[in-house]
Amino acid sequence: MRPLWRRRLLGLLLGLILLLFIPLSIGLGAVLLSIALAFVPAADVASPAAFEAKVLGGVVGFMALGVLLAGRGVRGSTASGNAAR
Repeated sequence: MRPLWRRRLLGLLLGLILLLFIPLSIGLGAVLLSIALAFVPAADVASPAAFEAKVLGGVVGFMALGVLLAGRGVRGSTASGNAAR
């Protein structure tokens, strides 16, 4: 039989895993479902291919903008960097 402290530690770890895993799994599932549904065009869309191109272009464009802004903020002087001097 394991010592009491080890059983309590295992119980605590199991509780934390369940406490974090279940909500994170639900949240990740919701995000993945919303991403998949974003690529489904509405019934009145004239060209599904154009719709897909616009969605993909928007995703890639905003991701590129985020990468550019993040790189600029790390390399250049930022407002928080100037205030520390």
